[in-house]
Amino acid sequence: MSRKTDVLIIGAGILGCFAAWALSRYKISTAVIEKEADVCTGISKANTGIIYQGYDQHPGSLKADLCRKASVSFPALCKELDVNYKKRGLLMLSFGPNADRVLEKKIRNAEVSNIPDVHLIGAEELYRLEPSLKKGVSHALFAENTFVVNPWELGIAAYENAKANGVSFYLNEEVLSIRKESGVFHIATNEQEFQAKRILCCGGLNSDALWELVNKPKIRLVPQAADYLVFDTDCGGLIRHVISVEPEEKGDGITIVPTCDGNLLLGPTRRELNGSFDGSTALAGLSELKEKGKWLLPDLPFDQMIRSFAGVRPNPFYLDQNGTITDKSLNDFVILEEDGFFDLIGVKTPGITCANELGQYITTRILASFASAPELKTDFDPVRKAIPKISDLLERAPEALMQLPPEYREIFCRCRNVSKGEILEAIRRGASTLDGIKRRTDAGMGRCQGGYCMEKILHLLSKELQTDIYKITKDGPGTEIIKES
Repeated sequence: MSRKTDVLIIGAGILGCFAAWALSRYKISTAVIEKEADVCTGISKANTGIIYQGYDQHPGSLKADLCRKASVSFPALCKELDVNYKKRGLLMLSFGPNADRVLEKKIRNAEVSNIPDVHLIGAEELYRLEPSLKKGVSHALFAENTFVVNPWELGIAAYENAKANGVSFYLNEEVLSIRKESGVFHIATNEQEFQAKRILCCGGLNSDALWELVNKPKIRLVPQAADYLVFDTDCGGLIRHVISVEPEEKGDGITIVPTCDGNLLLGPTRRELNGSFDGSTALAGLSELKEKGKWLLPDLPFDQMIRSFAGVRPNPFYLDQNGTITDKSLNDFVILEEDGFFDLIGVKTPGITCANELGQYITTRILASFASAPELKTDFDPVRKAIPKISDLLERAPEALMQLPPEYREIFCRCRNVSKGEILEAIRRGASTLDGIKRRTDAGMGRCQGGYCMEKILHLLSKELQTDIYKITKDGPGTEIIKES
């Protein structure tokens, strides 16, 4: 027996979750399938979490347009979904005439694209804003309305509200085949079969392969890895703005991000992959970050470094008539569409910035493909409430803590002041892995990186999920924490 749906979304990363949220506003059935054990576990989970304004994008491009809209509406979006964010502002530094010219071009881009609050400042004003930076800066582009957010928190919020508004999510389901018969797509997974009138592919690194199951090859994705370093919250006061560098000579700069939680994040590097991505960092990449970080921020204390991690991004390239990858990478967002199959293929920076806008944009195109456009729901509720954070309540409203159930007064994670109640609520909302708990509550994100709380969380997951503790994983099948002897 196949499950029937009007729209099937493949992939529950941040793009898939926001597309589902946009579609949940309409009288249309939507289902989402995800091959991993949780949402927002692929490309979405490893990035700088910066909400850009669009000055880096070519004026008139879809990226520039959606970036501009996203940065203006982002505070309202976060209020609606109850997501923590911070307005940091971004300072892009130049150290010479070549980089100065690049910054001036970006300023012109902002003017042409009608992006406000992007301007050039001199060294004197820069060091007044950020006195800890390396001396010798020539100028800086100051993008005042730049925000930072935890990308997984944003995606999970969209997922929860889409689900509350009727979207069905199916995890641990990998697409095995797709065929189209009599205007209907038949999608077989490792668990079941679906029938859908439309498909939206948000499959990340697999988007090209999924497209080619039913369509002629057009674009091929070339993965590129990136390394990151995380510093403890004790370093959070070193800088107040997102800092990036426009290199004077050809090459990559560096970005330092004061995160929502008060950590410092360095990265990303860029390195080519030889084979598949296994999540490992590269020694050369970490050494590069340390060198550039110390160069840009001389007082950066490396004894406060608590974690390194790696991510991966898709670089899309057109194929020629022979199916060979061309040497030209695509710079704008690319949306493939063929007979009811839509594909958000190769979306990278600023994908997090534009996730909500891309979801709305692709929803408009999907709805237009139906003979009769579906109507808006009258009972759609866009408001989602986050899990109460004890760390916030202790700082802002300690009296509110007494109104919560007693399990919210039992601390599991001392580094982040995460309570048992928060972890229980995360499990009720769908967390089934250690990283799923981490992404929803911050448990394990502090200095000890789960050394204190991991065992207690493992036992709580086992009890609440009624699963043998040996089957509890870090982030899905193959990552079991405790091995049976």
